[in-house]
Amino acid sequence: MNIRAVIRQRLRQAQSRRMCVLARNNNESALLHRLTVQGITCRPYPGMYAEKTYWNGLDAIERSRHICRTLAQHHPNMIFSSLSAAALWRLDHSTALHSNGTIYIASTSGRGRSYCNQIKRVHTASRFLDQAVNLDGAKSTDIFRTLFDCGRMLSFRNAFAIFESAIRDGHASRQQIIDYCDEPYVGRKRELAISVAQHAIGISENGGESFCLATIIEEGVALPTQQVEFVHPVSGERRRADYVWHTEDGRTIVGELDGQDKYVNPTMTGGHTISDIVEEERLRSDTLRACGVDAVVRFTFLDAVRRTPLINKLRAAGIPFTAKPSLPHHR
Repeated sequence: MNIRAVIRQRLRQAQSRRMCVLARNNNESALLHRLTVQGITCRPYPGMYAEKTYWNGLDAIERSRHICRTLAQHHPNMIFSSLSAAALWRLDHSTALHSNGTIYIASTSGRGRSYCNQIKRVHTASRFLDQAVNLDGAKSTDIFRTLFDCGRMLSFRNAFAIFESAIRDGHASRQQIIDYCDEPYVGRKRELAISVAQHAIGISENGGESFCLATIIEEGVALPTQQVEFVHPVSGERRRADYVWHTEDGRTIVGELDGQDKYVNPTMTGGHTISDIVEEERLRSDTLRACGVDAVVRFTFLDAVRRTPLINKLRAAGIPFTAKPSLPHHR
């Protein structure tokens, strides 16, 4: 079997194991480089290659997991932490957080020469390294250390979705996370992680809903009730609302997070046309109003990212605002 055939076989095997290929010698390295120049393969990490079409079909989080698994095969004692660990734990978070390709590893020093510029060391005491777990083809910090690191390293909104996911999936309770973060010598900036845990409930159905709720919290919007079920008084049809506010003057306002994917992503349209989906949304709103809902406010994830569009829509609907909470400074 010639070297090209060997490389093709290795690429197929790597894909089946959800990994990348590392060149084993100079000949393989030279060939993989030529294939990358030709646009057949790509190099997502120094010395690491994947078939380009396959790689382009992965989202940024799964790409991060591929790199972690490949590194783990060649560095079995490497322990992934922070955002990389969150990816291995499959906790909900934005793919945009992985856009720069950084891989986070736990280290007792937290600094020093790394394997490459894409590696970022996260200082972790040895007693926490001893609690590492085997997860999704690699070693990861345990769930509590993962949450602690994400809580102190990410913005409140981005960390909040991760914490909510962990609680919703049954990995930990809010009080358990707070207790962990409050342990002696747990690490610097514990107050950041604690502030995230204190607000996380785990009722949001996905990371997008959690991100929007975190924005609502940060902006001082009155906290809504989540996942409220409404039953049509005549037909008995059931509809569940993402967010519900009851105002002092007796109005009921529903907030709905509209996902753009459901209009353009075939895997989420269920074979329905855009007009079908729009009609379904109209019927949904009609049902909510028949259940006594006075107003339905629709917003997108991008509205929350930009903040002002979301806040303006909530204000226009008459949703009450309170004083903004005093949150520790997150970057």
